[in-house]
Amino acid sequence: MSLDKTKLLIKNVRPKIAGAYEDKKFMIDQITFTPVGTQVVIETDYSESLYYFLEDDLETRLPSAGGGMGGGGEDRSNFAPLSEINPKPPYVTLLVHDSTSVQSNTLHQREEYADYHGPGSLPVTLKGARGGTITITDVQFLEDSTVVYYEASDAANQKPFLILENSSGKGFVSAQNAVRLSRDSFAYKLQYPKLPSDRFTFQLIVNEYSQEPKEPVKIKIPIDWE
Repeated sequence: MSLDKTKLLIKNVRPKIAGAYEDKKFMIDQITFTPVGTQVVIETDYSESLYYFLEDDLETRLPSAGGGMGGGGEDRSNFAPLSEINPKPPYVTLLVHDSTSVQSNTLHQREEYADYHGPGSLPVTLKGARGGTITITDVQFLEDSTVVYYEASDAANQKPFLILENSSGKGFVSAQNAVRLSRDSFAYKLQYPKLPSDRFTFQLIVNEYSQEPKEPVKIKIPIDWE
């Protein structure tokens, strides 16, 4: 079996960029982009405390795909593939966090609600995190699923925890990762299972902290696609 066609769809980048979160040093060794996922290999002695997120140049957050795997001074963190609307960004940004900087006792969750009873219910805007908003713009009832369209006010609110709750109190969560639809705004769609009714309640769960965690270290990684 020939792998020639597969190789054309795989891009390996060797940044060799050093960074540090306070006194915790790391080296970004390799990023592999494929049609089914993205893997970041990081050399560090702090696998137990450092964790990572990855964004493209439009601040699209790539969903985690199985978390990181540490061992032997090496972390392998897996993410979703690049978005269809931005398959070859000029750079990506690695966001490096320290788990010890988050005090769990400072976290509480706020819930926002809005009823859906037909197209006349929309658009509806819910209060998101850090003063931002989530505006739900449309709902489509397909043969085998329910699709919700929304626009976030900023990058911090682009991946909301949005539940659809029916009249009996049963909650439905999205079956897939949110798909970004626009390069110019944080417009997304979420796919849910088929609902038993076209009347339900949007439930938005927002994480808030009485003591905000420290900002992540951001490392910009240029990519030459040629």
